[in-house]
Amino acid sequence: DTEGFAPVLHAWRARIAALGGQMDKACDAVELALKETGRAWPHQKVRSNLNLARAYLLMDAPAEALRLSEDALRIADSCGYRHYAMRARRVIMRATEDEVSMARHQRVAHALARSLAANLNREDAAAFLEMHGVPPRVSLV
Repeated sequence: DTEGFAPVLHAWRARIAALGGQMDKACDAVELALKETGRAWPHQKVRSNLNLARAYLLMDAPAEALRLSEDALRIADSCGYRHYAMRARRVIMRATEDEVSMARHQRVAHALARSLAANLNREDAAAFLEMHGVPPRVSLV
């Protein structure tokens, strides 16, 4: 089912355009993503918000990125989407200048990543943690 996917697609287009330095195209894609109507499935809304937030960071608009990533976190937490909650916290860390908030989101994001990795085999868990910037635990034994 592709219903609700258009905002995600436009958000990705915005992010890719911003990565390529095409800010006019990025702004156009952001507008399309924000105007899109239809059924807003929670997981699609989270994905759209996170990609728009990343695009906004690339467009040097951290306040907008923070607002969208906090909304994504709220939805992810309310729906039990731990992976998206972890990802939202990582975007919030990049969008905020508040050191206390940044440290709190980093602690929770790391805890979520470790919790998610616990369900993987050892090799995949190590790769997952590394991919998300979570340092390995130091063994005291």
